[in-house]
Amino acid sequence: MSPRIRDRFKRPTRRTVLTVGGVATVAGLGWGANWLSVYNSHERSNVGKLGFRNPLRIPELLDPAASRDGSRRYELNLISGKSQFLPGKQTATWGAMRGPKDTVWPTRTPE
Repeated sequence: MSPRIRDRFKRPTRRTVLTVGGVATVAGLGWGANWLSVYNSHERSNVGKLGFRNPLRIPELLDPAASRDGSRRYELNLISGKSQFLPGKQTATWGAMRGPKDTVWPTRTPE
């Protein structure tokens, strides 16, 4: 390496390393203190503060059809439809029906 290039990339002095490290430490502590103050000032619960005007509709349990190998099978027709979650407002939904005149319910994989 030539002397010019070597002069450009001098080893940092102890003072430089300590100064940069000190500034980084103070900045990190300031950021952490700010984050903690914001985090601790917010409430993280809404228990007892919400009023629900619409009851949760939960469908009755299905009786599975037993197969020869012992696994359970559910006979469902997946269809598109409209549901009323809020009074007077229809919403397009996808769900499952057990029969031709059944209610369309949101579906989920059995556990």
